[in-house]
Amino acid sequence: MIFSPEITEAVRQAFATDAPLALCRAPGAEPVLVSDFEVSPWPGQPDITPEVWRQSTPREDYYTSIASLAATLRAEGGKAVISRAICGCNPALDWTEVASRLFERYPDAFCHLYHSPRSGWWLGATPEILLRHDADGRFVTMALAGTRRDSLPWDAKNIEEHNMVRDFIADTLSEAGVEFGMSPGDEIAYGSIRHRCTMFSGTMPDAATAARIVDNLNPTPAVGGWPRRRAMEHIGAIEAHPRKDYGGYISYSTGGTRSWYVNLRCVNFDLRGNYCIYAGGGITGMSVPADEWAETEAKAAVLLELTGHNRSDL
Repeated sequence: MIFSPEITEAVRQAFATDAPLALCRAPGAEPVLVSDFEVSPWPGQPDITPEVWRQSTPREDYYTSIASLAATLRAEGGKAVISRAICGCNPALDWTEVASRLFERYPDAFCHLYHSPRSGWWLGATPEILLRHDADGRFVTMALAGTRRDSLPWDAKNIEEHNMVRDFIADTLSEAGVEFGMSPGDEIAYGSIRHRCTMFSGTMPDAATAARIVDNLNPTPAVGGWPRRRAMEHIGAIEAHPRKDYGGYISYSTGGTRSWYVNLRCVNFDLRGNYCIYAGGGITGMSVPADEWAETEAKAAVLLELTGHNRSDL
């Protein structure tokens, strides 16, 4: 296991007592227990409970909804990110081992394991930083959207999806009067899939500006869609499950640097063995339901493996 004996003991003790916990691992770093830790759930939800959602999204319902939404978006333009819930129960799971193995599988992602009375237990490995701001005023953020499996080329749908996010972030920074540089389009690997990625960097005068930028960015078109208001309407009309903390962000501070990460590729679980894995994809007028379903399964693949999820349920 990747966790040190001290981390392992702290995690097992938190599980034994159902105590608050915040364990974070920045890309390329070691896992650390943090006290300056905040979670912002998906916006606009009613009161959140720690109870785990227990009804998987039916394939037939998903296909029908995505086909209808794609037709609407062909007429309207724009994008909406639609997620699905993959639920199960395995009382034999050792969640300390599951967490350690997930951290080990994704050394270049931000990994987290946390618990609070409000949200319950969450575990995830996200490739997407919303913002990082250090004591000298330097910041970085990214446009991360568009997905392909290693064997497939980039298609027009995923290029368009990425460009919506890139342009939104550039406009948000410009409107806030923040000077920034933007990298050429690139891609990053996440397990067996790849994402299109554009990095932004520059300086911000103070922490208050950084917090205001986070508010303006959240939720980005990478997890919500664009135009934002219309995308949120589509999500509310289609998704039967509560997103809870999925699609929100995690914020923590170490060594004078504040980081905000989007809560993706995650699972909400309880200590009775119930779990709900969340995975989503950007839907545009070019989306094909079967392809979008396959994309969500690819994004959830490692969590499905680590939980021993029944593949016939997919």
